[in-house]
Order: sequence, then C-alpha cells, then structure tokens
Amino acid sequence: MTTWLNTLVCGDPSAMTATMVTGHIDHDHVLRWACAGHPPPLLRRGNEVAPLPSEHLGPLLGLMPGYAYETASVPLHSGDLLLLYTDGVVERRGEDITEGITNLSRHLSGNAGLSPGETVERIIADYTRTVHDDDACLLAIQVD
Repeated sequence: MTTWLNTLVCGDPSAMTATMVTGHIDHDHVLRWACAGHPPPLLRRGNEVAPLPSEHLGPLLGLMPGYAYETASVPLHSGDLLLLYTDGVVERRGEDITEGITNLSRHLSGNAGLSPGETVERIIADYTRTVHDDDACLLAIQVD
C-alpha cells in the first residue's frame, strides 16, 4: 500500500510530500507495518516503552519515484498498547525530534495500566503545546 501511495503522489505534479505509517494486526497478534518518513509507533509493554524497530523505514511519500517500501513484523502480546502519533506531537522548533519522542515515551510509560482512551486523555492533559505549524493527533490501540 505504501509503495502504491508513493507512486500516486510521485505521479501528481501538484502533490506535496507526506509522511505515514500503515499497519495491520492479524489474528495471531502480529503487527505488519510500513513507514514513509514518519516516526515509528511506540509500544508499551507493561511499564516499558520503546519505539518499534525502525530499520525498514522508507522516505517521505512523493520523494523517490519507484521506491519499494518494506514491511516489518512485530509480535504483540496481550495487554500491549501501541501509540501512533503525528510528528506534530513530537516536533518542536529548535529541538531534535528524538527529544520529543523520548518525552512522549516518558508520558506513555507513566500511564501504564490505563485503557487506551485514558492513556490518550492523560497524555493530552500533560501535553504542553508550543507554537508550531503541524497537526497533532494520537491513536492508542490495545491488544486483547
């Protein structure tokens, strides 16, 4: 899907570049996901939080015509929580994006045991919004 979307964006001269993450969790609780220039989702397992392994990350959509995006597989366990977020949540002017991802990971870790909805509400309540031009969106998915 990511390769196809890249082909569409590259083929439209009026299109801009975009980032995205796409994924599918199968019946065996394996997440298969691809990424185009976007920060990887965070995985909370118990009290531990880490970005998903990102060796397969591809470039922005619309940047490289013909690029074949790779898909990675991550086994998930019952109780795991995935947090997907737009880069506007973690990007700050004058600050490395890894610092923003570390701060978001810290917020997610501090909310272990909460439902996905409660987790998002708590992060939003703790979130200090600064002036920036990008969107900010969170999606939490818990594995049963």
